[in-house]
Amino acid sequence: MKKQKHYVILSASTGAGHIRAAEALEKCAAEKFPEIKVTHIDAMKYVTRLFKGIYAGTYIGLAKNHQEIWGYIYNKTDKSPNELRLRKLRLLLQKFNMGNLKKKFLELNPDHVICTHFLPAEMLDRAITKGVTMPGKKALPQVSVVVTDFDVHWMWTLKNLNQFFVANEEAQLRLASRGVKPKIIHNTGIPVCPEFGRKYNKKKSKKNLQLDPEKITVLLMAGGYGVGKIDETAERLIKDIPGIQVIGIAGKNKDLEKSLQKVSAKYKGKILAVGFTTEVEKYMAASDIVITKTGGLTSSECLAIGRPMIVINPIPGQEERNATYLIEHGAAVMAYDQIGLDYKLKNIITTPGRLIKMQKAARAIGKPNAGFDIWEEIIRKG
Repeated sequence: MKKQKHYVILSASTGAGHIRAAEALEKCAAEKFPEIKVTHIDAMKYVTRLFKGIYAGTYIGLAKNHQEIWGYIYNKTDKSPNELRLRKLRLLLQKFNMGNLKKKFLELNPDHVICTHFLPAEMLDRAITKGVTMPGKKALPQVSVVVTDFDVHWMWTLKNLNQFFVANEEAQLRLASRGVKPKIIHNTGIPVCPEFGRKYNKKKSKKNLQLDPEKITVLLMAGGYGVGKIDETAERLIKDIPGIQVIGIAGKNKDLEKSLQKVSAKYKGKILAVGFTTEVEKYMAASDIVITKTGGLTSSECLAIGRPMIVINPIPGQEERNATYLIEHGAAVMAYDQIGLDYKLKNIITTPGRLIKMQKAARAIGKPNAGFDIWEEIIRKG
C-alpha cells in the first residue's frame, strides 16, 4: 500500500492572518486533496513564554498603541544589511526558546512543510544551513513558504527553501531581486478559505441575515483582535448617511461587542452586531462595501468575494503597502479620519456606477483559488 503523504503547515499567532492562511490551506486540502494528511501547528504554542511575549506581544502592542514605531522598524529592516543584523538576533533567540517546536517537528516527521509565517521558515532555513537531519538520518523535507501580504519584506528572503508563493507579480519580482531563484517563486495569490470563492446571491444573503435586500449594506470589520471603534463608526454612519444599513463585526473584543449591541438596539433593523465569527464570508456576501484594516488575509477575502474596501488608518508597514496595492488597482480608497470616511462612503454610493466599478475591480484582482493552486504546485513537486 502506498504511504499516505504527511504535510505539516507551520503558522504563528502573531496576529490573525498567518493562522487564517494556514486554516485556508487546511480547508482547501480537505476539499480537493482528501488523500493527503495535513497537520497545522501554531509555532507560538511550542515556544517559551518569554519568546512568545517578544514576538506576538510586541507586535500586537505596537500595532495597537505605537504604530509609528512599528512602521519605523518595518521599513528600517526592509533593507538587506539591517535585516541581516536583526536576523542574527532572531536566530540566537530561536536557539534558546524553540526547543519544544523542534521536538514536535521531529515527532511529526513530515514529508513536506508549508510555512505561513517567516519564523518557522527561518528556523528551517537555519537547520538546512547547519546540515540538521530528521530521525534515521533522513534529510529535512522540502519547505514551501506562503507570503501573507501583497508585498514581500526582507524577512521572507530565505534562500535555502524550496518554493515561495506570493500575492502578485510585483512581489514575485521583488523576491527574485533579493536573490531567490525566480523559477521557485509562484504568483498564486494569498490562500483564502474555499467559502470565499463560492457564488452568492447578494439579495438572498441579506435576507438570510434579516436585512433589507434593497439597501446598500456596509460591513465594518475590527479585525480578529477587535481593534477599532466600530460601535461609534456604525452609529455615526447610520445618522449621517440615509438609506444604508451596517453590519459590525467586533472580533474577539467582548467589550466592543457589548457596545456594538447597545448601538444596534438604538437603531433597530439598521445595525447588525456580530462578535467573533468563523463565518465572515456570509457577512461579506451580504455587503456591498467593506470598511476595514488591510491585513493580507482580510483584503484577500474581500477581493475573492468581490467586495471593494474603504481602508481606515492602515498600520504603517505591511498594511500601508497592502493598501497601496488595493488603491492602485481601483479596489479600495483610503480614509484617514471620520470626515474622510463619511465623505468617501457617500461619494461611492451616490456617484452613478462607481460602486459597481469598484466591485468589478476587486473581483478582477481577487484570487479565490489561490489555496487550491498552491496545493497543486506543492503536490506536483512531491
